[in-house]
Amino acid sequence: MNTKNVCLKNENIIVIFNLIGTFIYQGVNFLMTPYLTRALSTVDFGIISIYTTWVNVLVPIIGLSTSVAIPQIVFKTAKDDQKRQLSGLTGLTAFSALVFSIVVVACLDIIAKILGLNKITTVLLLMQSVGTVFVNYIIAYFVQIQKTIYQMSVTIGVAVTSSALSVLLIQLVNFKGMQYLGRMVGCTIPNICIAVAVIGIWLIKSKQYIYIDVWKRVLPICIPIIFHTLSSIVLGQSDRVMLQWMMGMEEVALYSFAYTIASVVNVVWTAFNYAWVPIYFGALKNKDLISIEGKIHHYNQVFETCYIGFIMISPEFTLLTGGEGYENAIWMVPALTLSFYFIFQYSFAVNHKTFQGKTISIAVNTIIAGLLNLVLNYI
Repeated sequence: MNTKNVCLKNENIIVIFNLIGTFIYQGVNFLMTPYLTRALSTVDFGIISIYTTWVNVLVPIIGLSTSVAIPQIVFKTAKDDQKRQLSGLTGLTAFSALVFSIVVVACLDIIAKILGLNKITTVLLLMQSVGTVFVNYIIAYFVQIQKTIYQMSVTIGVAVTSSALSVLLIQLVNFKGMQYLGRMVGCTIPNICIAVAVIGIWLIKSKQYIYIDVWKRVLPICIPIIFHTLSSIVLGQSDRVMLQWMMGMEEVALYSFAYTIASVVNVVWTAFNYAWVPIYFGALKNKDLISIEGKIHHYNQVFETCYIGFIMISPEFTLLTGGEGYENAIWMVPALTLSFYFIFQYSFAVNHKTFQGKTISIAVNTIIAGLLNLVLNYI
């Protein structure tokens, strides 16, 4: 069989597995929302929403976004030195998580008061954030070495286990009026188990845990990504907050529903990007520019076909999902979907800069986008 055909077949299989894994993961999380709104009080559900937002904020800070440096090691480091480099990167992640955890525990009363959470919730917040850091880390590693089955196993395993534990704890355990703890504990346990497994394997395999030269190499790459991630959170959350502030909860509900529907395109892009990044980085490493041009053209065609297809069915899909009460959200979906299309196009530049290790420009662009979003929202 032609080598080119074999490579193309392998790439297509990776894309298919990524699509399946991502849709299962997103589907499990999507199905939890209607359950939680019915099983919990409005106050409890609100606490979980705030808690989840803080998890998203803390994860890039606690872990220093070290997973972004994995491609630098996998694709731009000699094979005989990759094990040492990855050990150093894992050590940096663990060291950062340890220091941050010590600070939070030492200042627990103050931090809990600042976040508006009780002490138990704050401790769970810390534990889940640390666990999520290592889940994201190991998934990023499997993505770059194209171990798609392992990546799917971790992704789907965490989602399914978290949801099952949450339902079990909410239904069977008496939390004395704090049912939201069932969801929090249910999410924390699987993430912490993965974190313990990653750190344990690293400790067994590595003879040395601190490599200052590796830390000096990766920190300039990782730190800008922290600001990029935080700015992305502002981009994703500020719309709803400003709508609530300037208009009302009805508009927030319509917009949030439309955003959820449009994010189907983002789910598809996420799945494609998991498969695309290692293929793209491998071609860059080999300086196969002709291959890159052909792959980008093919990638664009496939994604744009999915995008146009979704736009065509979005009115019916919106009505089917939300009912007549959300009919006014139909016109919002194409505009929001277009924003995800531009994110897809921007990802080519982000991936290229990540491969080069020039992540400062990524952070600057995202910060500018976040500030511009706030101004345009106000106008």
